[in-house]
Amino acid sequence: MSDHSPRFSRTSLPRVLAAGLVGSSLPLMAFVAAFVADKTGLMHLICPTGGLECLAPLALIAIGGGSAAAWPLLWLVRVRPAWAVALLGFVFNLILQSLVAQVIPSGLDSPMLFVNSALSLALAALIIRPRSRQPIST
Repeated sequence: MSDHSPRFSRTSLPRVLAAGLVGSSLPLMAFVAAFVADKTGLMHLICPTGGLECLAPLALIAIGGGSAAAWPLLWLVRVRPAWAVALLGFVFNLILQSLVAQVIPSGLDSPMLFVNSALSLALAALIIRPRSRQPIST
């Protein structure tokens, strides 16, 4: 049996908006985590030199950690399947942040972080829809 329901419907709008809201909160959580890591000395353990070579590992940790935090947050706001939306959102976020870093020199320290994170998870929620429950036919 195939599912002939429309891929994008009005019922998907709350899911997309909720995922975008979760996505827009991720950079703020990353900033708070970086502040705590700096004050506790954890940042020095991750990158003892403090040079520019530390940017890529710290960015990957921030995006990966944000995606790990997105999974339970998406689950709490009833975006299903939360794990798939978080995983695809991570990929989209990585691509968008890389593109912005190449096009806009100050893009990684601007409001574009919040916009890109929101767009990444919203797009993932739009693409991945929850599995519909099919009645068992006899």
